[in-house]
Amino acid sequence: MEHRLHVSVVILLFFSYFLPANAETQSMPTILYCHTCNTDVQYAEKVLKEVSLPHNEPQTLYMVNLLRGQVIAYQVALIKGKSESDAPVLTYTVTPIAGDDAVLEGIADARLIVQSFGQAFNNITPNALSIPFDSAIDLLGPSELFKNGLQNRLSHHTSNLWFSLNQNASHMAKAVAYDLLVASGCCFARITFEDTSQVLVKSVAIRREVSGLFKMDIATELEGYSQLNSVIDIEFDVELNTIRTPNILAFPNQANQFAKWKVSNVPYEIAQEIAELASRVGIEAPLPTTNMACNFTFQCSQTRQCSFEPTC
Repeated sequence: MEHRLHVSVVILLFFSYFLPANAETQSMPTILYCHTCNTDVQYAEKVLKEVSLPHNEPQTLYMVNLLRGQVIAYQVALIKGKSESDAPVLTYTVTPIAGDDAVLEGIADARLIVQSFGQAFNNITPNALSIPFDSAIDLLGPSELFKNGLQNRLSHHTSNLWFSLNQNASHMAKAVAYDLLVASGCCFARITFEDTSQVLVKSVAIRREVSGLFKMDIATELEGYSQLNSVIDIEFDVELNTIRTPNILAFPNQANQFAKWKVSNVPYEIAQEIAELASRVGIEAPLPTTNMACNFTFQCSQTRQCSFEPTC
């Protein structure tokens, strides 16, 4: 008699507090992420999609939702049985459990590290980066010297910031924090200069530098992470098309973009930057010597004949 294998899934949506909270070994846990999950069913379905089954033993894993601030532990088990027709049946159970205290504490600490990192980065200032220019408009023009310099300073600054936040963290928190950082979509911020000009910067790659033998898998003991080097390298892009001021939403970046460009009510400091930008792309538009309290209208013809008109 031929028997067909039937597979079914049972999602047990209750907390099994009879499972001891510290029953797990101190190995790196399996951690999954679902920032769009809102219900127990969605979490459980995500677990079943991501976890490698079948296992000979029940598997414990942790689901993290950064947006909702949730960390839920699950036990996934495989139960073998037979149907009414005596056919073999495999049933997968996904059960919320209390979880291991050390793991939950490590994940909580990792979340705080990532949150602190994000808050510090969002509030980043030009002074903190020690960059050799004083306006986002200085980034525009044919030379990429300032752009490359800003990208390098951002990478250096964030590397130091990440190291300082991880310095006193547990091995568990250090290991988890990196994955949380990547899963969070890090990083982007709008840097504002003293002249009110702004530019958006965002990460395009995040790499972790490790020392010694470092291997992240479920079988690795936490003691094996003693060589963890809490240094990351974040590669940034400076988006020049986002440079703006409160009353100028876009700037030209090359000579032909100055054609018929006009802006009004420009403060003296920004007018200076526009004059310097025009000069860098080969357009002569000297700023009149006048009272610094004046505002200016800057306009260019189709043939890129440009001038300033003060309004005092």
